[in-house]
Amino acid sequence: MSAEATETTAPAPPVRVFNLLLRPQTEWDHIAGEQATTRGLYVGYLAPLALLAGICGFVGVSVFGASAHGVSVRVPMLLGATGAALNVVLTLLGVFALGLIINRLAPYLRSAPDQIQAHKLAVYSATPLFIAGIFTIHPALAWLSLVWLYALVLLFMGLPRVMKTPEEREIGFFLAMVALSMIVFLAVGGLRNAAQQQIGNLARALNTEQQTPEALAAPAAGRVSLPGGVSVDAAAFERVARAQDARGVMAADPERLQAQLPSLLPGGFALESAESEAVAGLSQAQGRYRSGEARMIVTIAHLPSMATFAATAQDAPAQSAAAYARATSIDGRIFLEEAGEGDATALYAVVGRGVSLSARGEGITVDQARAAVETISVQRLENEFRS
Repeated sequence: MSAEATETTAPAPPVRVFNLLLRPQTEWDHIAGEQATTRGLYVGYLAPLALLAGICGFVGVSVFGASAHGVSVRVPMLLGATGAALNVVLTLLGVFALGLIINRLAPYLRSAPDQIQAHKLAVYSATPLFIAGIFTIHPALAWLSLVWLYALVLLFMGLPRVMKTPEEREIGFFLAMVALSMIVFLAVGGLRNAAQQQIGNLARALNTEQQTPEALAAPAAGRVSLPGGVSVDAAAFERVARAQDARGVMAADPERLQAQLPSLLPGGFALESAESEAVAGLSQAQGRYRSGEARMIVTIAHLPSMATFAATAQDAPAQSAAAYARATSIDGRIFLEEAGEGDATALYAVVGRGVSLSARGEGITVDQARAAVETISVQRLENEFRS
């Protein structure tokens, strides 16, 4: 990091949130060169956001309540307050754990290991999760909590800028972090719900509340809540994980992935070179294409544990207003689009059920990247590499 870069300091948290939501590419460039400390990131920036989200969540479930099938339910004050406090503490610990994981994983994916930079990436890319928590203050605003999906966009944009991840490793690092984030927050949700259940039992024993808290404290139908109002079927996730372990399910042979790269793509893009490898349980293949001066890199990745994540995704868009960057979930698949200023660079990627497919290049449009992805077809890859 240059001496000039280390002289920059972070703006006030509201300004940082605004810039991350509306000018993410420019803001990540500033973040990469800022002087920061772990205490400043968590105590100065993330803790106030987490506290605000926790208060809003408490008001939403214990003051306004939730309605379903004509029945309105309010969580008892004690359970609502303890649940909010647990959410704040455990979610902060979850983000901190992700910062450690990012730094530990960086050398394996040719990124620059740096603990402060890794915590920057974890903290700032988590911003939409806490913004989503703020919208839980009232049932009428709950649908806005789907802004959590924008965290995926921020994570993807931040990797090359903060961790110096090379272009050919971005998709692999991104997928690994999404899968690991799901595991971390499943654990966080499980700890929170277990603690809430114990508190609920104590409340009943002391007769401090007349309502039975189990149904209010525990997720319905065995679902574990994630930050931002998202839930994952924990029982289904466990069944998938056990079945994969029992069958010895592993990432696909990289050479099989490489075989899926066509020699020619729409727009006259011809395959110049291809390579494949398996790293940290992730298999991927990349093809470099060229059409005149335009260049494109197509990446196919296989990560079995991503199947459960994709299957539990909910339909909702998240979009940046300044730079064209959008994440959308449709039918259990996550679609990512990004275009640089002046359409100099473009990306189109799909995270499917256990596989991902992306096209990124210079001198191309998002439509050309999308055409390349659709030619190879994520659905076909899902069938080909079904676990």
